[in-house]
Amino acid sequence: DRELHDVFAIQDEIAKVIADKLKITFHSQTRSSVERVQTHNVEAYQLYLKGRSLYYKRGIEMFEALSCFEAALKVDPEYALAWAGLTDTYSMLCLHSFIPPEEVWPKAMQAAQRAMETGPELSECHSALGTIALLYERDWEKAEREYLKALQLNPKYMQARTWYALFYLQQVRDLHKQAIQQAEIAIQHDPLSSYAHTVLGIVQMRSGQTDGLHEFAKGVEYDKSSFLAWYSLGNCYHLMGDFAKAIETLNYTLEISGRHAWALNSLLVTYVDAQRMPEAKVIYHELILRYKTGHVLPSVLAMAAAALEKNSEAIMFSFEAYERHDPFQIQSSKGWPDNKYLVAIPEYGKILEMLKLN
Repeated sequence: DRELHDVFAIQDEIAKVIADKLKITFHSQTRSSVERVQTHNVEAYQLYLKGRSLYYKRGIEMFEALSCFEAALKVDPEYALAWAGLTDTYSMLCLHSFIPPEEVWPKAMQAAQRAMETGPELSECHSALGTIALLYERDWEKAEREYLKALQLNPKYMQARTWYALFYLQQVRDLHKQAIQQAEIAIQHDPLSSYAHTVLGIVQMRSGQTDGLHEFAKGVEYDKSSFLAWYSLGNCYHLMGDFAKAIETLNYTLEISGRHAWALNSLLVTYVDAQRMPEAKVIYHELILRYKTGHVLPSVLAMAAAALEKNSEAIMFSFEAYERHDPFQIQSSKGWPDNKYLVAIPEYGKILEMLKLN
Protein backbone atom coordinates (compact mmCIF):
# COMPACT_ATOMS: atom_id res chain seq x y z
CA ASP A 1 0.00 0.00 0.00
CA ARG A 2 3.03 2.29 0.10
CA GLU A 3 4.65 4.38 -2.63
CA LEU A 4 8.06 3.03 -3.52
CA HIS A 5 10.10 6.18 -3.07
CA ASP A 6 12.73 4.11 -1.26
CA VAL A 7 12.11 0.40 -1.70
CA PHE A 8 15.17 -0.45 0.41
CA ALA A 9 13.93 1.46 3.44
CA ILE A 10 10.59 -0.33 3.13
CA GLN A 11 12.37 -3.69 2.93
CA ASP A 12 14.31 -2.92 6.11
CA GLU A 13 11.16 -1.75 7.86
CA ILE A 14 9.28 -4.93 6.95
CA ALA A 15 12.21 -7.08 8.08
CA LYS A 16 12.33 -5.30 11.44
CA VAL A 17 8.57 -5.66 11.98
CA ILE A 18 8.72 -9.40 11.21
CA ALA A 19 11.72 -9.84 13.51
CA ASP A 20 9.95 -7.97 16.29
CA LYS A 21 6.77 -10.03 15.89
CA LEU A 22 8.75 -13.25 15.98
CA LYS A 23 10.80 -11.91 18.89
CA ILE A 24 14.07 -12.69 17.12
CA THR A 25 17.22 -11.23 18.64
CA PHE A 26 19.74 -10.42 15.95
CA HIS A 27 23.45 -10.45 16.55
CA SER A 28 24.78 -6.90 16.18
CA GLN A 29 26.92 -7.90 13.18
CA THR A 30 23.94 -9.45 11.41
CA ARG A 31 21.83 -6.35 12.07
CA SER A 32 24.53 -4.13 10.63
CA SER A 33 24.82 -6.19 7.44
CA VAL A 34 21.03 -6.32 7.00
CA GLU A 35 20.56 -2.58 7.45
CA ARG A 36 23.44 -1.37 5.28
CA VAL A 37 22.08 0.37 2.20
CA GLN A 38 24.13 -0.51 -0.88
CA THR A 39 22.40 1.79 -3.32
CA HIS A 40 19.41 4.13 -3.24
CA ASN A 41 18.83 3.60 -6.95
CA VAL A 42 16.25 0.93 -7.80
CA GLU A 43 17.48 0.67 -11.40
CA ALA A 44 21.02 -0.11 -10.26
CA TYR A 45 19.67 -2.68 -7.81
CA GLN A 46 17.62 -4.42 -10.50
CA LEU A 47 20.57 -4.44 -12.89
CA TYR A 48 22.73 -6.02 -10.21
CA LEU A 49 20.20 -8.79 -9.52
CA LYS A 50 19.83 -9.52 -13.23
CA GLY A 51 23.60 -9.60 -13.64
CA ARG A 52 24.06 -12.10 -10.82
CA SER A 53 21.32 -14.35 -12.21
CA LEU A 54 22.94 -14.43 -15.65
CA TYR A 55 26.41 -14.80 -14.18
CA TYR A 56 25.55 -18.04 -12.37
CA LYS A 57 24.72 -19.75 -15.69
CA ARG A 58 28.43 -19.52 -16.61
CA GLY A 59 28.00 -19.65 -20.40
CA ILE A 60 27.86 -16.82 -22.93
CA GLU A 61 25.23 -15.21 -20.69
CA MET A 62 28.17 -13.85 -18.67
CA PHE A 63 28.71 -11.19 -21.33
CA GLU A 64 25.20 -9.89 -20.67
CA ALA A 65 25.91 -10.11 -16.94
CA LEU A 66 28.99 -7.96 -17.50
CA SER A 67 26.85 -5.37 -19.29
CA CYS A 68 24.37 -5.37 -16.39
CA PHE A 69 27.06 -4.67 -13.80
CA GLU A 70 28.61 -1.96 -15.98
CA ALA A 71 25.19 -0.34 -16.43
CA ALA A 72 24.55 -0.46 -12.68
CA LEU A 73 27.86 1.31 -12.05
CA LYS A 74 27.02 4.02 -14.56
CA VAL A 75 23.91 4.73 -12.52
CA ASP A 76 25.71 4.43 -9.16
CA PRO A 77 29.54 4.44 -9.36
CA GLU A 78 29.81 3.72 -5.61
CA TYR A 79 27.75 0.52 -5.74
CA ALA A 80 30.12 -1.98 -4.09
CA LEU A 81 28.06 -5.06 -4.93
CA ALA A 82 28.16 -4.15 -8.62
CA TRP A 83 31.94 -3.75 -8.43
CA ALA A 84 32.18 -7.20 -6.86
CA GLY A 85 29.90 -8.63 -9.55
CA LEU A 86 32.06 -7.04 -12.22
CA THR A 87 35.18 -8.56 -10.65
CA ASP A 88 33.67 -12.04 -10.50
CA THR A 89 32.42 -11.86 -14.07
CA TYR A 90 35.81 -10.81 -15.42
CA SER A 91 37.43 -13.70 -13.54
CA MET A 92 34.92 -16.22 -14.85
CA LEU A 93 35.04 -14.94 -18.44
CA CYS A 94 38.75 -15.67 -18.36
CA LEU A 95 38.36 -19.01 -16.60
CA HIS A 96 35.86 -20.08 -19.25
CA SER A 97 38.16 -19.14 -22.15
CA PHE A 98 36.08 -16.21 -23.40
CA ILE A 99 38.68 -13.48 -22.79
CA PRO A 100 42.51 -13.87 -22.65
CA PRO A 101 44.24 -13.54 -19.25
CA GLU A 102 46.31 -10.54 -20.35
CA GLU A 103 43.14 -8.59 -21.07
CA VAL A 104 41.12 -9.70 -18.06
CA TRP A 105 43.34 -9.64 -15.00
CA PRO A 106 44.14 -5.89 -14.96
CA LYS A 107 40.42 -5.11 -15.26
CA ALA A 108 39.47 -7.67 -12.62
CA MET A 109 42.03 -6.37 -10.13
CA GLN A 110 40.97 -2.76 -10.69
CA ALA A 111 37.32 -3.70 -10.12
CA ALA A 112 38.26 -5.68 -7.00
CA GLN A 113 40.09 -2.67 -5.61
CA ARG A 114 37.02 -0.46 -6.15
CA ALA A 115 34.85 -3.11 -4.53
CA MET A 116 37.01 -3.12 -1.40
CA GLU A 117 37.13 0.66 -1.30
CA THR A 118 33.36 0.98 -1.42
CA GLY A 119 32.34 -2.13 0.52
CA PRO A 120 35.11 -3.55 2.72
CA GLU A 121 32.51 -5.02 5.07
CA LEU A 122 30.78 -7.03 2.33
CA SER A 123 31.14 -10.77 1.83
CA GLU A 124 30.92 -10.37 -1.95
CA CYS A 125 33.97 -8.10 -2.06
CA HIS A 126 36.18 -10.42 -0.03
CA SER A 127 35.07 -13.44 -2.05
CA ALA A 128 35.95 -11.68 -5.31
CA LEU A 129 39.37 -10.80 -3.91
CA GLY A 130 39.92 -14.39 -2.77
CA THR A 131 39.23 -15.70 -6.26
CA ILE A 132 41.80 -13.39 -7.81
CA ALA A 133 44.28 -14.48 -5.13
CA LEU A 134 43.68 -18.11 -6.06
CA LEU A 135 43.28 -18.05 -9.84
CA TYR A 136 45.71 -15.24 -10.71
CA GLU A 137 48.13 -14.62 -7.83
CA ARG A 138 48.31 -18.30 -6.83
CA ASP A 139 48.48 -17.19 -3.22
CA TRP A 140 46.70 -20.02 -1.43
CA GLU A 141 46.95 -18.51 2.06
CA LYS A 142 45.47 -15.18 0.95
CA ALA A 143 42.68 -16.99 -0.91
CA GLU A 144 41.76 -18.98 2.18
CA ARG A 145 41.85 -15.86 4.34
CA GLU A 146 39.55 -13.91 2.02
CA TYR A 147 37.07 -16.76 1.56
CA LEU A 148 36.84 -17.32 5.31
CA LYS A 149 36.37 -13.60 5.87
CA ALA A 150 33.61 -13.61 3.27
CA LEU A 151 31.85 -16.50 5.01
CA GLN A 152 32.24 -14.84 8.39
CA LEU A 153 30.55 -11.72 7.06
CA ASN A 154 27.76 -13.65 5.34
CA PRO A 155 27.58 -17.43 5.86
CA LYS A 156 24.76 -17.63 3.28
CA TYR A 157 26.68 -16.09 0.40
CA MET A 158 26.66 -18.96 -2.06
CA GLN A 159 29.53 -17.90 -4.29
CA ALA A 160 32.01 -17.67 -1.43
CA ARG A 161 30.83 -21.01 -0.02
CA THR A 162 31.04 -22.90 -3.31
CA TRP A 163 34.35 -21.38 -4.41
CA TYR A 164 35.86 -22.12 -1.02
CA ALA A 165 34.71 -25.72 -1.46
CA LEU A 166 35.60 -26.24 -5.11
CA PHE A 167 38.65 -24.05 -5.67
CA TYR A 168 40.38 -24.00 -2.31
CA LEU A 169 39.44 -27.06 -0.25
CA GLN A 170 39.28 -29.56 -3.09
CA GLN A 171 41.56 -28.28 -5.82
CA VAL A 172 44.33 -26.73 -3.76
CA ARG A 173 44.22 -28.75 -0.53
CA ASP A 174 42.72 -32.10 -1.66
CA LEU A 175 40.26 -31.97 1.24
CA HIS A 176 37.41 -33.72 -0.55
CA LYS A 177 35.23 -34.51 2.46
CA GLN A 178 35.34 -30.94 3.73
CA ALA A 179 34.63 -29.63 0.20
CA ILE A 180 31.51 -31.79 -0.03
CA GLN A 181 30.34 -30.57 3.39
CA GLN A 182 30.72 -26.93 2.33
CA ALA A 183 28.87 -27.54 -0.94
CA GLU A 184 26.04 -29.22 0.98
CA ILE A 185 25.77 -26.15 3.22
CA ALA A 186 25.30 -24.01 0.11
CA ILE A 187 22.31 -26.16 -0.88
CA GLN A 188 20.85 -25.89 2.62
CA HIS A 189 20.85 -22.12 2.20
CA ASP A 190 19.35 -22.26 -1.32
CA PRO A 191 17.86 -25.69 -2.09
CA LEU A 192 16.43 -24.64 -5.46
CA SER A 193 19.69 -23.27 -6.84
CA SER A 194 20.83 -24.95 -10.05
CA TYR A 195 24.35 -23.65 -9.46
CA ALA A 196 24.59 -24.99 -5.89
CA HIS A 197 23.46 -28.48 -6.92
CA THR A 198 25.86 -28.46 -9.86
CA VAL A 199 28.83 -27.52 -7.67
CA LEU A 200 27.96 -30.26 -5.19
CA GLY A 201 27.88 -32.73 -8.08
CA ILE A 202 31.29 -31.54 -9.28
CA VAL A 203 32.98 -31.93 -5.89
CA GLN A 204 31.35 -35.34 -5.48
CA MET A 205 32.45 -36.43 -8.94
CA ARG A 206 36.01 -35.26 -8.41
CA SER A 207 36.19 -37.05 -5.07
CA GLY A 208 35.22 -40.36 -6.69
CA GLN A 209 31.62 -40.49 -5.50
CA THR A 210 28.82 -41.59 -7.79
CA ASP A 211 26.14 -39.17 -6.54
CA GLY A 212 27.02 -36.49 -9.06
CA LEU A 213 24.47 -37.60 -11.66
CA HIS A 214 21.62 -36.92 -9.26
CA GLU A 215 22.88 -33.42 -8.48
CA PHE A 216 23.53 -32.56 -12.14
CA ALA A 217 20.03 -33.71 -13.04
CA LYS A 218 18.70 -31.28 -10.45
CA GLY A 219 20.94 -28.57 -11.83
CA VAL A 220 19.43 -29.03 -15.28
CA GLU A 221 15.90 -29.29 -13.86
CA TYR A 222 16.20 -26.02 -11.93
CA ASP A 223 17.80 -24.11 -14.82
CA LYS A 224 17.44 -25.69 -18.22
CA SER A 225 19.66 -23.04 -19.83
CA SER A 226 22.61 -23.42 -17.44
CA PHE A 227 25.82 -24.17 -19.31
CA LEU A 228 27.55 -25.43 -16.18
CA ALA A 229 24.78 -27.91 -15.33
CA TRP A 230 24.62 -29.43 -18.84
CA TYR A 231 28.41 -29.51 -19.19
CA SER A 232 28.84 -31.27 -15.86
CA LEU A 233 26.07 -33.75 -16.69
CA GLY A 234 27.90 -34.65 -19.92
CA ASN A 235 31.13 -35.21 -18.01
CA CYS A 236 29.33 -37.41 -15.53
CA TYR A 237 27.93 -39.64 -18.28
CA HIS A 238 31.46 -39.90 -19.69
CA LEU A 239 32.92 -41.00 -16.37
CA MET A 240 30.12 -43.56 -16.02
CA GLY A 241 31.16 -45.03 -19.38
CA ASP A 242 27.95 -44.02 -21.16
CA PHE A 243 29.67 -42.45 -24.17
CA ALA A 244 26.49 -42.13 -26.22
CA LYS A 245 24.71 -40.02 -23.61
CA ALA A 246 27.89 -38.05 -22.94
CA ILE A 247 28.28 -37.18 -26.62
CA GLU A 248 24.61 -36.25 -26.96
CA THR A 249 24.69 -34.07 -23.83
CA LEU A 250 27.97 -32.35 -24.69
CA ASN A 251 26.77 -31.61 -28.22
CA TYR A 252 23.68 -29.98 -26.75
CA THR A 253 25.94 -28.03 -24.37
CA LEU A 254 27.86 -26.73 -27.39
CA GLU A 255 24.60 -25.56 -28.98
CA ILE A 256 23.51 -23.48 -25.99
CA SER A 257 26.95 -22.06 -25.18
CA GLY A 258 28.37 -20.79 -28.45
CA ARG A 259 30.65 -23.85 -28.66
CA HIS A 260 32.26 -23.34 -25.27
CA ALA A 261 35.93 -24.42 -25.15
CA TRP A 262 35.40 -26.63 -22.09
CA ALA A 263 32.63 -28.56 -23.81
CA LEU A 264 34.71 -28.92 -26.98
CA ASN A 265 37.57 -30.39 -24.98
CA SER A 266 35.28 -32.73 -23.05
CA LEU A 267 33.73 -33.94 -26.29
CA LEU A 268 37.20 -34.52 -27.75
CA VAL A 269 38.25 -36.65 -24.76
CA THR A 270 34.97 -38.57 -24.92
CA TYR A 271 35.54 -39.30 -28.61
CA VAL A 272 39.05 -40.56 -27.79
CA ASP A 273 37.72 -42.89 -25.10
CA ALA A 274 34.99 -44.06 -27.46
CA GLN A 275 37.70 -44.76 -30.09
CA ARG A 276 36.25 -42.22 -32.50
CA MET A 277 39.53 -40.57 -33.40
CA PRO A 278 38.51 -38.76 -36.62
CA GLU A 279 35.91 -36.71 -34.71
CA ALA A 280 38.41 -35.99 -31.94
CA LYS A 281 40.97 -34.69 -34.44
CA VAL A 282 38.41 -32.39 -36.05
CA ILE A 283 37.67 -30.83 -32.66
CA TYR A 284 41.38 -30.40 -31.96
CA HIS A 285 41.73 -28.49 -35.21
CA GLU A 286 38.85 -26.21 -34.17
CA LEU A 287 40.44 -25.60 -30.77
CA ILE A 288 43.76 -24.69 -32.39
CA LEU A 289 42.08 -22.19 -34.71
CA ARG A 290 40.25 -20.57 -31.82
CA TYR A 291 43.41 -20.52 -29.72
CA LYS A 292 45.11 -18.47 -32.43
CA THR A 293 42.40 -15.83 -32.10
CA GLY A 294 42.71 -15.73 -28.32
CA HIS A 295 39.51 -17.58 -27.44
CA VAL A 296 40.91 -20.83 -26.04
CA LEU A 297 43.19 -20.99 -23.04
CA PRO A 298 46.44 -23.00 -23.36
CA SER A 299 45.41 -25.20 -20.41
CA VAL A 300 42.46 -26.46 -22.46
CA LEU A 301 44.71 -27.27 -25.40
CA ALA A 302 47.16 -29.05 -23.10
CA MET A 303 44.47 -31.55 -22.12
CA ALA A 304 43.26 -31.95 -25.69
CA ALA A 305 46.78 -32.52 -27.03
CA ALA A 306 47.53 -35.08 -24.33
CA ALA A 307 44.38 -37.02 -25.19
CA LEU A 308 45.63 -37.27 -28.78
CA GLU A 309 49.10 -38.37 -27.60
CA LYS A 310 50.69 -35.09 -28.66
CA ASN A 311 52.70 -35.05 -25.46
CA SER A 312 55.29 -32.45 -26.42
CA GLU A 313 52.52 -30.04 -27.44
CA ALA A 314 50.65 -30.77 -24.22
CA ILE A 315 53.66 -29.87 -22.09
CA MET A 316 54.39 -26.79 -24.21
CA PHE A 317 50.82 -25.54 -23.69
CA SER A 318 51.08 -26.32 -19.97
CA PHE A 319 54.16 -24.15 -19.55
CA GLU A 320 52.48 -21.39 -21.53
CA ALA A 321 49.45 -21.61 -19.24
CA TYR A 322 51.71 -21.19 -16.24
CA GLU A 323 53.46 -18.13 -17.69
CA ARG A 324 50.21 -16.43 -18.73
CA HIS A 325 48.43 -16.98 -15.38
CA ASP A 326 45.81 -19.11 -17.10
CA PRO A 327 43.14 -19.57 -14.38
CA PHE A 328 41.77 -22.82 -15.79
CA GLN A 329 45.15 -24.45 -15.19
CA ILE A 330 44.48 -24.22 -11.45
CA GLN A 331 40.99 -25.68 -11.72
CA SER A 332 41.97 -28.47 -14.13
CA SER A 333 45.44 -29.27 -12.77
CA LYS A 334 44.33 -32.48 -11.07
CA GLY A 335 41.12 -34.40 -10.60
CA TRP A 336 39.42 -32.73 -13.55
CA PRO A 337 37.47 -35.20 -15.74
CA ASP A 338 39.36 -34.31 -18.94
CA ASN A 339 42.93 -34.20 -17.66
CA LYS A 340 43.67 -37.90 -17.11
CA TYR A 341 45.89 -38.11 -20.19
CA LEU A 342 47.77 -34.93 -19.24
CA VAL A 343 48.58 -35.98 -15.67
CA ALA A 344 49.88 -39.30 -17.01
CA ILE A 345 52.73 -37.47 -18.80
CA PRO A 346 55.77 -37.57 -16.46
CA GLU A 347 56.90 -34.05 -17.37
CA TYR A 348 53.60 -32.65 -16.14
CA GLY A 349 54.76 -33.22 -12.57
CA LYS A 350 57.07 -30.24 -13.02
CA ILE A 351 54.08 -28.01 -13.69
CA LEU A 352 52.40 -29.15 -10.48
CA GLU A 353 55.61 -28.42 -8.57
CA MET A 354 55.75 -24.91 -10.02
CA LEU A 355 52.12 -24.35 -9.02
CA LYS A 356 52.78 -25.84 -5.57
CA LEU A 357 49.92 -28.27 -6.13
CA ASN A 358 51.81 -31.54 -5.98
